[in-house]
Amino acid sequence: MAMKIVILEDNADRREAMRECLQDRFYHFEAVFFDEPAALVEYLRAHLPETAVISLDHDLELRPDHEGRLIDPGTNDI
Repeated sequence: MAMKIVILEDNADRREAMRECLQDRFYHFEAVFFDEPAALVEYLRAHLPETAVISLDHDLELRPDHEGRLIDPGTNDI
């Protein structure tokens, strides 16, 4: 089982740049990307023992909720 590099990043261009760099230099790791914290936390609950590195985005974009209000995905209860 390949060890994982788990990344929280909501910007598609940065994700692609990171993916290319990781494939070139750290190809023996599986890179797993998330664009919102809740899904990342849920994934880590099941896969933390096989995770070697966790990278967290520090500037997540605001997102509209189901009522159209903008929320900060980094400050919600998980």
